[in-house]
Amino acid sequence: MLDEIKQEVDKTLEGQLRRTLLSRIRMIINYVAVMEGKCDGRRHTVMLIWYSSLVQLVGTSRAQSWLHKLNALFVSESCGAHPLSPVEIQDIVRSVEKAGPYKFKNATICSSLNLSKEQYAEMAYSPKERNKRAQKKQQTQYKKNKRNQIVLDAINHGYTYEEVAKIANCSITTVKRVKNKMHNSGDSVQT
Repeated sequence: MLDEIKQEVDKTLEGQLRRTLLSRIRMIINYVAVMEGKCDGRRHTVMLIWYSSLVQLVGTSRAQSWLHKLNALFVSESCGAHPLSPVEIQDIVRSVEKAGPYKFKNATICSSLNLSKEQYAEMAYSPKERNKRAQKKQQTQYKKNKRNQIVLDAINHGYTYEEVAKIANCSITTVKRVKNKMHNSGDSVQT
């Protein structure tokens, strides 16, 4: 389903917005699959997020078609789950038409669907994207640790905050924050 949607995506959308919305679509597809269509109590929310994201990606008419396709997945004979009624679907469409596509934050989606940030990321990003994100996070942490060590070494050598900021290529506020963090953690920082 995701590959079909990708082919219809409006190519004029900014890259980051397009990637965010596509990851949200992937998350909804995976969420419904994991729940095996048993999303009672959350079906309306799932459909609203789905439709709002799709309207921005493929336009209103195509989004409505995809809305009905996702709704058909809410069928589970074993637990009595069933799709939203046509009236409920129309309410979602009208709501988005009236207010414009909702711009949900990931935290709002996690809260609404009772997902942790980790579960959201697991469902929203492909393994390749998750790996890329983890590598970037690791690189950022490495650079931060390196900068903090430079700050601490310079402070221990008696440099002023201004001099330390120049040496470490950071702000004076960052220098103070690093020093205070280390001082509060009990590590040796000479003053």
